[in-house]
Amino acid sequence: MNQTELPGTLARKSVINLGWLTATHYALIVIGFGVSILLARLLSPTDFGTVALASSIGDIIFTLLAGWSFSLTVLQDQERTPDLESSAFVLTCLVGLGVLLLSLLIAPILGNIYRDNTIGIVFLIFTAGNCLQLLAGYWGMLLERALNYRRHASVNFIAQTLGMASGVIMALRGWGLWSLVLPTLVMNTGLLIGMGVSTRFRASFCLSGAAVRRLFHMGARWLVSQWLEFAFIRFDNFVIGSFIGRQQLGYYNRAYNTAELGVRAAVPIATTYSMPLYSRLQSDRQRLSVSFKYLSTVIMALSGVIALCWLTLSSPIVRLLYGEKWLLAAPILQALSIHAFLRPLVSHVTVLIYAKGMPGKIVRIKAIQFALFVPGLLLAASQGIQYVPWVINLNQLLGLILTYREVAHWVDVDWKRYWLVPIGEVTAIAIVVSSLTPLLSQWPPIAQLPVGGLVIAGCYVVLLVLFERRSLLSVWQILRSNQGFVA
Repeated sequence: MNQTELPGTLARKSVINLGWLTATHYALIVIGFGVSILLARLLSPTDFGTVALASSIGDIIFTLLAGWSFSLTVLQDQERTPDLESSAFVLTCLVGLGVLLLSLLIAPILGNIYRDNTIGIVFLIFTAGNCLQLLAGYWGMLLERALNYRRHASVNFIAQTLGMASGVIMALRGWGLWSLVLPTLVMNTGLLIGMGVSTRFRASFCLSGAAVRRLFHMGARWLVSQWLEFAFIRFDNFVIGSFIGRQQLGYYNRAYNTAELGVRAAVPIATTYSMPLYSRLQSDRQRLSVSFKYLSTVIMALSGVIALCWLTLSSPIVRLLYGEKWLLAAPILQALSIHAFLRPLVSHVTVLIYAKGMPGKIVRIKAIQFALFVPGLLLAASQGIQYVPWVINLNQLLGLILTYREVAHWVDVDWKRYWLVPIGEVTAIAIVVSSLTPLLSQWPPIAQLPVGGLVIAGCYVVLLVLFERRSLLSVWQILRSNQGFVA
């Protein structure tokens, strides 16, 4: 291959890989959502709460001890230093083994604290699965570095599908909460085997002092950032399960995971496209501002529609999907609609800060959030679970304010119009749908959901055409080209 062919070949390969990542990502969302509905109907809220509590403890401890992300340092190494690769592999194995041995000591302690050995056993199984995933992630990084996302996506899809299928089979056979736990071992074992076979990596068990120092130096930055991120995601489960109860945690966990469906659908694609775009335009303020404005319009539109569904149709959604026994999750889902709207926006702005090469700012912002989040969450939990979602919402709002204060120096956006128009649109639609609630409540849930969804979508389309037509047309034009957003 000559040098002039390289850019076109690389671009074509990147487009194909992005297609595979996108297809498998959304396929897993759909399959996972269907499996979660089935499991929710077969298992009890207490089963889900017990697993959520044990897994949250496991994730927090595992990330604190093993969140060094040695593989990311290897991924960023353009020289592909052999000593760095072998040292990262050895350290990954040693860290995983050390965490697994430590978890054997922690598991019985957790059983005594919660007076239920099930908590300790579930914690141990999830930690073992995380250790398998740690090594699989290193091999997966080698596939990513080779731009072999197709193989990476295929292995990930097969492993996760096997895990979900095994969970359904176990639940149908009456295995109870273990049908939520054991599939993690099935999935992560599949990932380990699949990634290992795909990379054909030849292990070299040698350590280099210089490489080890470099890995820990770079890894320390990722460790703090990842632990803060996981603390936000898991600390609420820990507090609710420990101080309110596992059954209440089951309701909360079901509502939270449902609210996150929109986030999982919108954020990955937005970040996948915006990260390389913002990195390329970071020194061009005018084009960066236009790009940021248009992508924000798209993200607000997607997250706004989904948040409105949770806000106005939470009861029929929960009743139809999960059954009558989960109805206590409906008001929690309704409250978390604000979180569902704000989180994609926070993730989008965070990408711009990372693209500017300033991860330290993100760490400082998360540290401020965490310092307020912990006491706020503990206070809310002491008053009742109905107050916990509002701490989550306020935490996202604080994150949005702090991150936007940073990017306001880099982009030129009419912030008043930027916020007032979407908030006005969401408020107007919420009023319309709420006025129809007495009429919709007379219908069965299977009719309330599609009719309410059509009303929300129809109103939103009309308002978008009236107020955001120019922005959406610009987004459509750029998606048809390869040149990036232009003013």
